Amino acid sequence: MEFPQAVLIDAKGVLTVVSGTVEANLNTKLGKRLKKGISESEAIKIAEADLGFTPAYEQSPESDLYVYANEGKADYVYKVNLKFLSPEPGNHHYFISIKTG
Repeated sequence: MEFPQAVLIDAKGVLTVVSGTVEANLNTKLGKRLKKGISESEAIKIAEADLGFTPAYEQSPESDLYVYANEGKADYVYKVNLKFLSPEPGNHHYFISIKTG
């Protein structure tokens, strides 16, 4: 049985449940440690490139570290939020893999 869940990891390494239910055996699906990968700023650049245009931001892009579980696998991702009003209103959320971008 699958139990999708998204969690936020704060600066102290504490997990905060954002949505979903408990993912069984999450520790074995993630491995022991967060391995080096892309940075938060690189994740934001990847999301911006996907937009295909340069927006005038309502607020600065945000990026938070999450655990993303899907189809029996789990991975560390950055959840990137891009909010803007021009050239047209947008509030885009991206989940960018830390390993692969």
